[in-house]
Amino acid sequence: MKKMTFAILIALVTTSAFASRARLEALGEDGNGSQWISDNRNVFVNPAHANMYSDMITFEWGDPSTPEGSKAEGGVFKTAGNFVYGVHLGQESAVSNASRAGIA
Repeated sequence: MKKMTFAILIALVTTSAFASRARLEALGEDGNGSQWISDNRNVFVNPAHANMYSDMITFEWGDPSTPEGSKAEGGVFKTAGNFVYGVHLGQESAVSNASRAGIA
């Protein structure tokens, strides 16, 4: 049982770490993606990037108490043959918020 627990722990620790919204913003990039950093959030800049991140699940925990008011978001990308589809919930941008408010 200890070996199995250790194997699961090692599998979780060694997963790939992608740049999250917070990391992108800390590097001075837009939280929606970057042209210079390879990241799964680039699907918001160019939807064709979904092909590079197929069969992947992402979650980001938000903290509404921060000044930015970041919210939780997450998505799934799945491959079916040569087709990659996905859904992402909770992502907001200044452009979409402005157009909903009728400002843009």
